[in-house]
Amino acid sequence: MSKDFDELIKDGEVVKAAYLFAEEGYENGEFGFTRKQLIEGLANRVQELERQFEIEYNDHKNLEAGLLRENKRYREALKLIMRRTDYELYPDLIQIYTIAWKALEDEE
Repeated sequence: MSKDFDELIKDGEVVKAAYLFAEEGYENGEFGFTRKQLIEGLANRVQELERQFEIEYNDHKNLEAGLLRENKRYREALKLIMRRTDYELYPDLIQIYTIAWKALEDEE
């Protein structure tokens, strides 16, 4: 194989390396057209799976960012409730809020 093939592998560009391998192997007579198609088909499948993974990863990151924003709103609402609640009338409720608030602070 050529130096380009090795560089592609080192750079993690396996799809491009597979296409190059298929092309060079076919042109050099190392294997026939059917095996070339097989290798290119596998490279296409890898590329498709990489795209799907990237989409799902980005969706996950967007969801995570949304949850962090919601978590911030929840903490702000909890602070507001704790400020406005009468400790004398609702001692058990305040204890629950205090425990929840401390748990949220520990997460940060």
